[in-house]
Amino acid sequence: MKKRIKKAIKNIQPKKLNVDSINISSFKKLGLGECNLNYLFSIKNKKFICRVNFCGETERTKKEYTCLKAIEGLDVGPKAFYLHKANKSCPQSFIILEYIEGKPFRMRKRAYTPAQAKELARALAKLHNKKSKLLKKDRAWLSYKENLERSKEFERKINRFTKNKSADKLKRLQAAVKEAMPKKETHKIGLTHGDIYPQNIIQTKNNKLKLIDWESLELSDPARDISCVMMNLGFKGKLLELFLKEYHKIRKDKTILSRAKKYRILMRHHYILWEIMRSFEIIHKKMPIEYLRKTTAKLHITEAKYQYRQLKKTIKLPEIDIDSFFKNIR
Repeated sequence: MKKRIKKAIKNIQPKKLNVDSINISSFKKLGLGECNLNYLFSIKNKKFICRVNFCGETERTKKEYTCLKAIEGLDVGPKAFYLHKANKSCPQSFIILEYIEGKPFRMRKRAYTPAQAKELARALAKLHNKKSKLLKKDRAWLSYKENLERSKEFERKINRFTKNKSADKLKRLQAAVKEAMPKKETHKIGLTHGDIYPQNIIQTKNNKLKLIDWESLELSDPARDISCVMMNLGFKGKLLELFLKEYHKIRKDKTILSRAKKYRILMRHHYILWEIMRSFEIIHKKMPIEYLRKTTAKLHITEAKYQYRQLKKTIKLPEIDIDSFFKNIR
């Protein structure tokens, strides 16, 4: 695969990458995602990322490329130079991206700094304000009701693995989440990143923040991104207040916090189901070998338990033992 990708890159017109000629001086694996393998390569002194989809999902790669084009000019993500669509000579789709020098947005001394919170608030507010004709509103992620409907697909997959022995638990869990949702929904629309995690935020040497992994970008309710800031980055209390104060300087949205709290419930429910489903897929080797090499079912089961405990702090849940889903697995 690596040789074919390098050959495909060498066949790109140099001007597409803003270089005079393409002579690759280094080419090394940088990281692995669920279906993406990232290579770091250099042409002279210029560094690039080659983001390869190894699951055969060409449309997913095309969508991420379209998303990156939609946010050009905001200075919140990497520049996308080139999209390679899978063909006979190179059957893997890939994108050539700008390489962002920096490090993942990790916590320091168990807390993010006020400066980091304000910088992230500005980046997300700019994104949420952006108008784009390249993307269509995704109603499935817009409403609370449709979020719950989408989660049923995870339930169906889990039920296939457990031969419906866990169906009652899943129904009771969904009913509890549904009960916590408002009967009347109100939403606002903006461009949303959709996957705010520390590892998807790069802090550059000059302390600017850049977001990566844009394949989930869509027109939806920005409160979803704020729920991820609260849940995945742990923003709360005064730090969350500071973040929202800075956010509102650019984008006014008085109800975003209340909506984010509802999305946080839905997202935790989503994570519980996803982690259980993924655990079964790993156990039964239903994932690409590249993915199976980097993780274990135990890690995903542990995460499902954590998300269940956190959700239980927020709403009333039925007593469910996550381990019981796997009791017949040897």
